[in-house]
Amino acid sequence: MSTYEERVAMTLVRARRGELAGRFVRAEVKVRPDLGGQGVLRLYGGAGNVDVIQLGDGHQDADGPIRTAATEQVRWRGYRLDGGWDEADACTLRSPLDVTRAYLDFVERRFGAAPELPALPSGMIAHPAQRGRWHVSYENRRYLDLTWQPRLNGDAWRVWTGPQATTLHATYGSGADAIRAITAYITESDARRAERRAEREKAERDTVMPTINSARV
Repeated sequence: MSTYEERVAMTLVRARRGELAGRFVRAEVKVRPDLGGQGVLRLYGGAGNVDVIQLGDGHQDADGPIRTAATEQVRWRGYRLDGGWDEADACTLRSPLDVTRAYLDFVERRFGAAPELPALPSGMIAHPAQRGRWHVSYENRRYLDLTWQPRLNGDAWRVWTGPQATTLHATYGSGADAIRAITAYITESDARRAERRAEREKAERDTVMPTINSARV
């Protein structure tokens, strides 16, 4: 393992520990009738961290639509209510939290080994630049970058173009889709380059022919 790989591995270990320590363990919904019925969901982590999610105004109590909205926010973040909401009072709901299987899978992708790319077409090379980023070339010509970002609700595979690979071309849901898109991009790029070359060659011929004919005269 290289020094760079060792540093990355150590960083991931520390980040995994931090995630585990700060994992949310409790949720609370609070409605403030004195503030126009403002609703707020707070998620409390084990390290004292708090995430605050606004749930809109106009609520009379913590029942009904706001309860449903809070539950959806919890689920969207990869958690579930451990036992359901407990009504502390008409304007307050509380519940312990537990993580879902999808969240644990996301954590493993986030802090575990980076994914391997699918099989590449002949002539295409993907050189690892850093964890989750590859320089993609075709027939020894640098074309673009491919990046991977683990996300709870579907990983993002992004294709970057431009001289420094800083222009987002498109985002895909899998490495296979991204590779197919890169292949199409290279094919189209080669076709445009061949067309430009043909136009230049034609222009050169059109310039040379009158000169030859004038010399003959």
